[in-house]
Amino acid sequence: MAKKTAKMTYYFGKTKTEGRGVGKEILGGKGLNLAEMTGIGLPVPPGFTITTEVCDQYYKLGENLPESLMGDVAKNIRTLERRVLAMPKIRCWFRYGPVQRFPCPE
Repeated sequence: MAKKTAKMTYYFGKTKTEGRGVGKEILGGKGLNLAEMTGIGLPVPPGFTITTEVCDQYYKLGENLPESLMGDVAKNIRTLERRVLAMPKIRCWFRYGPVQRFPCPE
């Protein structure tokens, strides 16, 4: 079994941003940019990044996920659910042929 890294996931959202200043080598380029944009107040939908170290472990474990990763993912998904459910309803529009507006399903 591979050694568990100190932190396998980093959450980012309006009220909580982990990973600012952690570094591209841990979060990857996209993950770092999402954390930085959220941290300076840009409107980025909440989410989380799985570290590059987890990717390395995945391959070292013969393309199997590290044991504790899914617990971290589940924790982040619960946080996302609480945050997203607290957001105001968002209307969305779809474009196909003539412009038509449809409310998002409840």
